[in-house]
This record gives sequence, C-alpha cells and structure tokens, in this order.
Amino acid sequence: MVVEFRYMFADEHATLLCFSSDTGEWVWKPVHNPLGRWIWGRDRVVAHDGKLWWVDLAGGLIFCDPFADAPVLDIVPLPESDRHLPRASCAHCAGRAVAHRRFVQVSARKFRCVEWSSRSNDEAPMTVSMWTLSDPEAKEWVLEYKVSFQEIWADDSYTAAGLTEKNPTFALVHPMNPDVLYFFLEEHLFGVDLRAKRVVECGVYEMVVPPSGKPPNCFSVHALELPIALSPGSLPSDVGSGSNGVKSLPHGRHPFPWRKR
Repeated sequence: MVVEFRYMFADEHATLLCFSSDTGEWVWKPVHNPLGRWIWGRDRVVAHDGKLWWVDLAGGLIFCDPFADAPVLDIVPLPESDRHLPRASCAHCAGRAVAHRRFVQVSARKFRCVEWSSRSNDEAPMTVSMWTLSDPEAKEWVLEYKVSFQEIWADDSYTAAGLTEKNPTFALVHPMNPDVLYFFLEEHLFGVDLRAKRVVECGVYEMVVPPSGKPPNCFSVHALELPIALSPGSLPSDVGSGSNGVKSLPHGRHPFPWRKR
C-alpha cells in the first residue's frame, strides 16, 4: 500500500490518500487531524509494527493502521530535549533548531530517538543521548544513556582505530543493537558501543551515491537488515577482530549502505 497524509494547518480534519496493490485503485480515507496548530515537518516515514509512522524531528510521531477501513491517527511526542533552546518567535521555529540535532530510527524492533549536543566543528566534546519508546500506547520514552565523546576519546579503542579527537557527524543506529551508533569522521565510518564507550568497528568508506555539495549525515544513509538470501556472506562475531578489539568493517551483512574501499 502507498499512503499520503494530507492536511490543512489548524484543520481538525485530514485525509489519507491510499493506493492498494490488491485493488489497483486510489481511495480517500478521512481521519481526525491530531496536530492542532502544529506545522508538521515531514522528516521521514517509517513502516513498523503493522503501522505507518510519520516522523517530525521537532514534534513527534503520528501513526495509524492504513489498512483499517476507518484509520485512527494518534501522536506520540518526542522526549523533551535537555539542550538549551534558542529564542524564537514560535514553538515550531524553536523546535526545528532541535530537530537538526535529532534522529529517530527503529532498532531491535523499537523506536529510538538520538540527540547530540554539538556540531562537527564545535570544540566542546559532543554528548550523545538515546531514548527508547518503551510503550507507544502510553507514549513513554525512557532514557537509555547519555555519553560524552570525551569518555570515548579516552578509551584505547579510539586510539587503536586511528581516529582524530574531533566531533564526528552522526550516521545511524545499528538496526539490531541500539547500543551501537555509527558516525562519519573525515574518510572514516566507525561504530561506537555507547554503553561500553568503546569503538567496535571502523573503516574507510566510499559513498555509492555521495550527497551533493555537503558531507554525509544521517539523512544520507539508511540502516538495513538484509535477509540472508540477499547477503553475500555471514557476519561471525569474530570477523575482523584484532588484539585491540576493534573490528574492521566486514564484507557481507552490512547494517548500512556503503561500499568499503
């Protein structure tokens, strides 16, 4: 099914325009608009748990079962940011400033919200936080960890990976292990276990389709868990491990769409 969410600002009514591959037809499904006077950001759409989830990194998630005859839209606000919000003329504008330092992704079958404190060119060490949507019905986010890169830089695994002590750019969450986050830094893509505060994977990457005119970031890549049939090889736990415990990025089942160089 293909679905488009259509609404008018401040209108309590909205529409789902749905195309079904079973019938080959487009149908209009009226729904209640839960947004009120919020201007929806439309950052991404995720299919998860039999539902469609529209993501606004400033506002939250709206979701429904598009296959239902009478879908019901609901909204889950994102966790409150612990960053200082800049002064703005409206809540939407202030929220968009936070949205540039946030990302929402499914990992291990749950929604995860990642927030980072610094840009790559900031001198202060970046702090990374993650929340888990533990109960969508209760709309409850649980803080999993909050880690400064100062602690990661201090670990011997960071030095062993040959990385410079600079703030990286967030790339993605491992789709099967939410403790492992990936970052771009110069020509490297590396994975960090945020709970252990250690680098667990590192390699030089080459984008198959590089973003035009800007460095890659979390909107440049997608985390994928490929089925076995599409994987050229398996990913044993000891592949690429060295004495320092840092794995080189293996061939085979990548949780990320890049080509190793």
